[in-house]
Amino acid sequence: MVGRGRGRKNIIFEAVEALGPEFTEVMAIKTALLVFIEVGWVGKAPLVVELECQVALNWITPSLLRPWKWWSVFGEMDRLAKEISLRHFAYTLRLQNGMADHLAKEGASVDNG
Repeated sequence: MVGRGRGRKNIIFEAVEALGPEFTEVMAIKTALLVFIEVGWVGKAPLVVELECQVALNWITPSLLRPWKWWSVFGEMDRLAKEISLRHFAYTLRLQNGMADHLAKEGASVDNG
């Protein structure tokens, strides 16, 4: 059981190390867009995504600041975001976002345990 949880954690932390925290946050947002669409919430509820990374937020809004090497990912995100008319992306500190703060602390405790 320990090995399963540890492997899952390693996948996340390896992605952060390899791609950087900004791109990892972008990929999490892309996943949130996909889940929101696939579970059928489009038109039923707004999607509000709070980010603690100002760089990632700047990349999400159509911007010339996007890294070229990930342009296809941003193109896919733009396509997904257009399907969700009621969406909002906002910058927030992790301490003000209780769920993100809790998940980050859980990940750190699994890493140290």
